[in-house]
Amino acid sequence: MDDAVARYREAIDFYRRALLLDPANPALHNNLGGSILAAQGSVDDAVACFERAVALRPDYTAAHYNLANVLRAKGRFNLAASHYEQVIALVPGCAQAHYDLGNVLGDLGSLVGDRRKLDEAAACYERAIAIQPEYADAHTNLIVTRMDQGRLEDALVCCHRALAVNPDSADAHMCAAHILLLTGDFANGWREYEWRWRVKEAKAHGLMKPMWDGGPLDGRTILLHCEQGLGDSIQFIRYARLVKERGARVLLSCPVALERLFANVVGVDEIRREGDRLPEYDVHAPLLSLPGLFRTTLNTIPAGVPYLHPDPSRVHVWRDRLAGCSVLRIGIAWRGNRKYENDRNRSLTAVHFAAMLDVPELAVVNIQKDATPAELETLRHIPGTFFNAVPFEHGLHDTAALMVNLDLVVAVDTSLCHLGGALGVPVWTLIPIAPDWRWLLHRDDSPWYPAMRLYRQPSFGDWKSLLDRVRAGILRLYGRR
Repeated sequence: MDDAVARYREAIDFYRRALLLDPANPALHNNLGGSILAAQGSVDDAVACFERAVALRPDYTAAHYNLANVLRAKGRFNLAASHYEQVIALVPGCAQAHYDLGNVLGDLGSLVGDRRKLDEAAACYERAIAIQPEYADAHTNLIVTRMDQGRLEDALVCCHRALAVNPDSADAHMCAAHILLLTGDFANGWREYEWRWRVKEAKAHGLMKPMWDGGPLDGRTILLHCEQGLGDSIQFIRYARLVKERGARVLLSCPVALERLFANVVGVDEIRREGDRLPEYDVHAPLLSLPGLFRTTLNTIPAGVPYLHPDPSRVHVWRDRLAGCSVLRIGIAWRGNRKYENDRNRSLTAVHFAAMLDVPELAVVNIQKDATPAELETLRHIPGTFFNAVPFEHGLHDTAALMVNLDLVVAVDTSLCHLGGALGVPVWTLIPIAPDWRWLLHRDDSPWYPAMRLYRQPSFGDWKSLLDRVRAGILRLYGRR
């Protein structure tokens, strides 16, 4: 036990003894709740303490605030919002309370698919900024909310306003980058995207050698290194060939999960796992900086596929394993990484997919890595054949070998979409109303992946009509087979 936790536990003992003498003291209940959270993270016990404090003293601002925070952490968003509103009623000029109320309203809007909650959240951020014009987080969340609403022009105006207050706001620059790239303004978007290294969540690459400026390499060794998610690396490894054409010896550092998948990428001379000791090199480049270094436009995206090639022996293994499957083989993935902050807006459920796939004689192949037993049981009740491939897969390189034996992959926006796209497999990607920048706007194809089709939410939270369209597309494809 560290010293801080020990001190908080001493405080818990003190407050409990004090409450035996003065049980109606709201400050003691409030402080006990805070100490419990700090010492042992017992949210339910802390909630009880804060609730007792506000019951004893309804105008106790700090206790309302503490209660709102822990309720939000428990996912009790409506109740949390009511206590933030109590704080605002007591202290109307508290910018932090308006900001936090905006956050919990945004949580509610995403949870229930209610666009009106996003409108209310935006109004909260506007009030927080009016009270405290330099409130950087309020500016950022207002921009993101406008983007979630699909109000991109307003979001860009908010970026300019945030940058007028703080020209070095990395968050505002990054929001601007996403908007510019999403709307196809690559020339300005790639430049703004370089601010990603300065946002507070960024991991510095820690490399001492200079970053490549895009010029001739003339026999020098360049280190290309992965960043962000697996899907990002899969999407942008395509640039290794172009780097090689500048006269380089190309060294690639990548996560172990991608090592075998990238083993035969054209342009890569040597691969090292992340964390391994690197041989000598002259310059480096992060993969997601390469589009900007090559001044990529919508018309010059290197879109030739496939640029990833699975092990032929594993392709044959999967061909034999799937030999008994039906007319149309469809791989499915309904959920992304739960740790991703926007996952709830992009992910669906196995129930959604089961309803979409009630087409006789389909062969549905599960490639959802973290599928639960209950989810798998749901899918086993579809009319066609269901095969859970995950227990037989040995990494992404093996998933690639499986995918090239499928007729179609239907998935939400995850690394599996990028993998299928890079393999040239037909992929139908299901994306929310506020898409990631790489999917652009108002189109059902992707300039990055010629074999991919995009299915877009028509309005905030409306997955049903999107899934109806996917089902109709599957029926048409099935009919042709």
